[in-house]
Amino acid sequence: MIVPLELSLLGGRKGYVSPELTLGWRIGVHAREMFSSLADINVASRLQDDCSFAFSEMVRREAVFGDFKTVSGSRPWDFLCYQPQTGTALAYLASPAETGLPQSIAKLEPHLFMGDRTALTQYQDAIDNLIRKLVTKPLERLCAIHEYRLRRLNSGTVRRMEHCPRCRQQLQPDVSLWDVEGAICCSVCCGLEKSWITYH
Repeated sequence: MIVPLELSLLGGRKGYVSPELTLGWRIGVHAREMFSSLADINVASRLQDDCSFAFSEMVRREAVFGDFKTVSGSRPWDFLCYQPQTGTALAYLASPAETGLPQSIAKLEPHLFMGDRTALTQYQDAIDNLIRKLVTKPLERLCAIHEYRLRRLNSGTVRRMEHCPRCRQQLQPDVSLWDVEGAICCSVCCGLEKSWITYH
């Protein structure tokens, strides 16, 4: 199938175009449009597949002050983008039902290595259809996208609190507080990656 040029170039680096690569590209395009560029944004990914590869390549090509990192551990998102200049964050969480192969097709995978040409044709058609869907369907139907704003509060902006209002953990004297969409919380609860807070 014919794919957009940028996706084709990303596929050229991998040697193929996969559904995961396509989804990473779509998320990267959306983030680029939302932030007007990928030059000055920080991106964290909990994925370590073609999806992450596509987005990271897009960020690295444009990055001036931005950063792309892969994180371990569970997160409530697949990708988190943050623009320090505006305090804007975008969190993306893909819908497995919309971005994965149907279970009936996934069950064909063991037959692909046994020379079953019928299974191979069905599987390839399903991959092509999924890539087509990922290229053409609105991203909002493929992913949950949450946009929010946050800012670090200056010391003295709020009276000294003893506990974080969100997690109820006792606050250390030097801890920074954040305003996340009007809710005050500690740096752990603000949702940003720790290294982004250190240099904020």
